[in-house]
Amino acid sequence: MNKYDIVIIGSGLGGLKTAYILAKEGLSVCVLEQGDQFGGAIQNFKREGVVFDTGAHYVGALDQGQLLHRFFNYFDLNSRVNVKRLDQDCFDKISFGDDDKQYAHAMGFDNFTEKISLAFPKEREIVSRYAKDVKKMGDAFPLFNMSATSAVEEVGKYTKTSLSDYISSLTPNKRLQNVFLGSNLLYTGEENKTPLYVHGLITNSYIQSSYRFVGGSGQLAEFLIDSIRSFGGIVLKKKKVVKLNMKGSRISHAETDEGEVFFADHFISNVHPKPTFEMLPADITKKVYFRRVSSIENTVSVFSLYIVFKKNKFKYLNYNVYHHRNNDVWTSKKYNLSDWPKSLLFLTQPPENGGEFADGATVMSLMNYSEFEKWEGTEIEKRPDDYNELKRIREERLLDFVEERFPGIRESIQSVYSSTPLTYKDYTATAEGAIYGVTRDFNAQSRNAIMTNTKVPNLYLTGQNVNLHGVLGVGVGALMTASKFLGMDYLLKKMSDGE
Repeated sequence: MNKYDIVIIGSGLGGLKTAYILAKEGLSVCVLEQGDQFGGAIQNFKREGVVFDTGAHYVGALDQGQLLHRFFNYFDLNSRVNVKRLDQDCFDKISFGDDDKQYAHAMGFDNFTEKISLAFPKEREIVSRYAKDVKKMGDAFPLFNMSATSAVEEVGKYTKTSLSDYISSLTPNKRLQNVFLGSNLLYTGEENKTPLYVHGLITNSYIQSSYRFVGGSGQLAEFLIDSIRSFGGIVLKKKKVVKLNMKGSRISHAETDEGEVFFADHFISNVHPKPTFEMLPADITKKVYFRRVSSIENTVSVFSLYIVFKKNKFKYLNYNVYHHRNNDVWTSKKYNLSDWPKSLLFLTQPPENGGEFADGATVMSLMNYSEFEKWEGTEIEKRPDDYNELKRIREERLLDFVEERFPGIRESIQSVYSSTPLTYKDYTATAEGAIYGVTRDFNAQSRNAIMTNTKVPNLYLTGQNVNLHGVLGVGVGALMTASKFLGMDYLLKKMSDGE
């Protein structure tokens, strides 16, 4: 009989980090992955020899002593993962279709102020205030500073304030507002909805330092799995959990679509809450808590291009480009198809040979899942012709927008591949292909909050829905989930000591 202390459903980064912590501390852990590739949104794939990331295109706070660096020490990743630091004076370049200027987001809070103030010299004090506020937000959240002590009032200022209200209060200058918010695709910020802290914590980490993975973010999954197995943990793929069977008020075992059963004392889901709860008996999920969590709105999805360049044709850019059609960066799920794409993120993969030319580039633009929803249930690479035709139309439209930002780029392109919101859903198992899981809404903080504990006593959640998305956010989330078994003070001491 397969019996463990803990069974973890899903091998996304949150699940793997949680498994690593628990296995390292001596608990018997089994990770069950439904697909044939581990990693969830940190999967890599190759096209014509070029490595592309599904997600985790760049990370923040990885300099010596910063939070992700300290996490990576604990997870034994710093000496193993191959990374490249982005440009100190411009890790993100913000541009607009109605403006010839380009605006730099720079590393270091003083440096960030200096670079933006060059474009807005009369508003230097406002830029300085913004940078200081972003730094304060990072300092206010205890787990982002390896502390278990929470200043509730200070944290509340940022969770109970909308990002749009804060930005509007800084300055009436719409261009400056949108330069501050230029990397909005990182968190799909919605006007009058997104809480200030989401923008603040994410932006804070990148201003501290920004890095890309050389060879893809999939190396994180590879190294974590190696370590989990070395601790005695089990990590299995092609094990799709379809049922969580109960004995009394607790889950007794997980059952796969092929009838395999895995018994455990506790279960942790790295899967979106809605499909997680659908694995439970119907009489359980009819209760108010399960209905509430299952009904939380999801973030928008994404359409992506994966460009393979001709040899020595397009230079590697050691920064990310966020380009917006006009002076409005807010995410809108109610766009007209005629004005899509509204914004894009363009980035080049770091050449593994260290050369000056890029082998490939990734382009991302937000898109509603509903555009491709009618083909849900069709098989990857066996979709019908009408699906492929719409995909081709969207591909060309996004390429046209890329061409506006990089005139003549088509001459450097050897081939283009693309993925739709349905592709993203099928590969990452996220509900509606939501790029960042559930929506954070400052208007409904308590109703939309997803905690590590659930109303089933031995079922817990981890991953981007629990705390915050991204490599850093899910690391904090994994720490929160693992602390339910090991204690927060104990784990923080372990990580602070560099063990």
